[in-house]
Amino acid sequence: TRAATLDPSSASIAYRRARALEAIGDRDSAILEYCRYILLPGADDREAVTEHLAQLAQTDSAAVPSSAVRAFVAGLASADQGRLRDAELSFGTAIGVAPEWSTPWYNRAIARIATGNRDGAAADLERYLALGSGDSDSARIRAVITTLREPIRSPTTTLVAGIVVPGLGQFTTGRPVAGLVVLGSAVTAIAAGVLIERTEIACLAI
Repeated sequence: TRAATLDPSSASIAYRRARALEAIGDRDSAILEYCRYILLPGADDREAVTEHLAQLAQTDSAAVPSSAVRAFVAGLASADQGRLRDAELSFGTAIGVAPEWSTPWYNRAIARIATGNRDGAAADLERYLALGSGDSDSARIRAVITTLREPIRSPTTTLVAGIVVPGLGQFTTGRPVAGLVVLGSAVTAIAAGVLIERTEIACLAI
């Protein structure tokens, strides 16, 4: 994790971190790190890792189909490029294939917040909680849902939203992709590894 923080562009480090997370049983964090790995330029086995993701991303009843995982990864790529409406559509495709998989509901909610669809975002977050996800952050997510249901209050809404859920403030200030990353990373503790757009490393001495 420290290495990924120092060099978030390294596909090798991202892959090894994902493997380590999987090995210690932190499946959700491993899935997110594998997804991050797939999006990095140095990833040379995307197809194999995508298939592995399909095995990891499971509901209580059955494995998530690989087509849903591919749509989910495509949504992440679109969000990373700032194409939030495309991301929303891709996450919606993943939901259509695997409606019991909670993660696409959460990510589509974030994309909808970024595109101004507050009611749709609130509905998606409610569905995310109904699927039994986000238990550790359920209070904050419910606070976000309440905020989304209220009229827009410019600076105050931005401030309160940012305090209630890390990253939500970025959506109301026109930085949706940063908000997507911060909100996801508040749970997975890899914010530094995903948020940094430019890395500067100073080598002092050997």
